[in-house]
Amino acid sequence: MRTLTANDIITDAMVEAKVLAVGEAVPGAEIEQLLRKLNRLLDLWATQRLTFPVRTEDIKTLVVGQGSYTVGESGTPDISTVRPVKIEVAYLRDAGVDYPVATDMTEAQYAGLTTKTLSGLPTRLFYRPTVPNGTVVFDHLPDKAYSAHFFSQKTLTSFADLFTPYDFQPGYEAALVASMAVLCAAAYLDTGVPDSLLAAANTALSGIKGLNAEPANASFALVPTAGRGGGGGILTWE
Repeated sequence: MRTLTANDIITDAMVEAKVLAVGEAVPGAEIEQLLRKLNRLLDLWATQRLTFPVRTEDIKTLVVGQGSYTVGESGTPDISTVRPVKIEVAYLRDAGVDYPVATDMTEAQYAGLTTKTLSGLPTRLFYRPTVPNGTVVFDHLPDKAYSAHFFSQKTLTSFADLFTPYDFQPGYEAALVASMAVLCAAAYLDTGVPDSLLAAANTALSGIKGLNAEPANASFALVPTAGRGGGGGILTWE
């Protein structure tokens, strides 16, 4: 996994496009616009069966006696975040001591628990990935206000801000940086998008194609638009 922020991707893309020099920061007046451009890129890819799995950490202070917690973005969930696809790792922290929580419990195993109202330190959980919000259920009702830490796999639909870290699977950093570099070159370079940038972007996208796209006659390419301020780097399907 590779931990990245939107700021990392934008800065690297501007350097790849030779709009910025290595070590130079993106001007403050332009960074928010570039963040919107990056999120529009993700939005475009989402319409064409490209999804971005990431791993993030969410922290929730448990309520004494409450054994289940909704998680998602609809309404007022207990944990407000992008709905997880799967919770991979979890632990509870109390007075600086961390207690691991197994995340492999199934709903059938939970249903088999004779007593579901025992109070104590939760040691296992299962996750219902229902829509629009999922639900985390512990094997015990918390006897303290533990600080629960969840590391979960999610589908990234947009970057919340410039500096929230996300753990990406291999290949996704290259695809995001190279494709953003094409967009940056189209917007900032009077000479248009260099062929080398287009080639790098298409190679990177091909690397994740098999992970996310249906195989039936699907292909995609970045189509450049020359000139400063141009639209450039449109992802198309053929």
